[in-house]
Amino acid sequence: MASEFDSVRERIQHMKEHPDLGHLEPEILELAGQMSHVSRDLADIYSDDSVARAKAFLKQRQEEVDRYLETLALAKKTTEDLRGWMNQLEAEEALADRQVAALEADLLALLPELGFEVGTDPEPVEAKVVSMVQAAPKPHPTRPQPRPQAGPQSRPILPSHPEH
Repeated sequence: MASEFDSVRERIQHMKEHPDLGHLEPEILELAGQMSHVSRDLADIYSDDSVARAKAFLKQRQEEVDRYLETLALAKKTTEDLRGWMNQLEAEEALADRQVAALEADLLALLPELGFEVGTDPEPVEAKVVSMVQAAPKPHPTRPQPRPQAGPQSRPILPSHPEH
């Protein structure tokens, strides 16, 4: 900046000595003074310290933005992992429900062969409970027939509503 001031000073001196421009000297000096203040203000604003502070501030802001973006990426990954886990659990639960339904169907088909009659409850129950009554045993082809017993032909084996 000092070289610029020297250059301006030399031009002003040249204008003072020039015969046709001598009358412009007061206006030029005033303009040069204004330029000097503007140049000093610009030098203060764009000094090495000011520029270094601005660069440090922007670097810090960039680091904050980078950390924020990393946090967002981690949050997105965590959300995707949780969604995948939830979908896996729902699929496993659906598979387990289908397996339970198949087992229930197999059991309901097997019980009459074992000599049990499967009844239905008149009232819905929260848990899946099937009431069963023992049917008259089927005669085995090689065993002798049991004698009929006095009393009810069937009796409940599993209560339809547990009493506590």
